[in-house]
Amino acid sequence: MTSTIARVHVNGIEVGSLPAKTYHAIVRSVRKDRRLYLAWGFAAAGSVLRTLIKFYISVLSVLLGFFLLLALFSPDSFTSVLIYMRAADPAAFTEGLRKLLGCIGLVFTLMAPTIAILFPRYFPFQSPFDDALSRKIRSLLEVPTEGSLRIVIETPQNSE
Repeated sequence: MTSTIARVHVNGIEVGSLPAKTYHAIVRSVRKDRRLYLAWGFAAAGSVLRTLIKFYISVLSVLLGFFLLLALFSPDSFTSVLIYMRAADPAAFTEGLRKLLGCIGLVFTLMAPTIAILFPRYFPFQSPFDDALSRKIRSLLEVPTEGSLRIVIETPQNSE
C-alpha cells in the first residue's frame, strides 16, 4: 500500500513529514477561517497603498531630477521653463500637472503587472493564509524556527 507524503522544509532544510491527507485537511481548515479573508483584504490594500506611495515618491524624484539636469545642461531652457511657469495661469498649470500625473499613472498601471512578474520583491505581500498554514504545520511538527516553509508532496514508487 502506497500513500503520499508531504515533506516539510523550513529554510531549505527538511524538518519533518506528514501524510498528504493530513496536510490537505490542514489547508482546508485554514481556508475555512473567514477572519483570514478579511486579513487578506487588509494586507492586499496595504500592499497596494505602499506601492502607490512608492510610485508617487518616485514620480516626484524623477521630476526633480529632470529639472536639475535641465538646469545643469541647459540653463537657458530651465530659465524659460521657470518664466513660463510664473506667467502661466494657476488653473492651467494645475490642469497640466493633473494630465501629466494621469498619463504617468496610466503608464504605471499598464506596466505594473509586468513589473510584478519580473520583480516580485517590488510588490511585498505576505498572505495571511500562508502564515496561518505555516503556524499550524510548525505547531504540529513542533518546529520552533521561523523562515520560508516549503511543502513537497511525494508519491512513493512501487519497487516490483
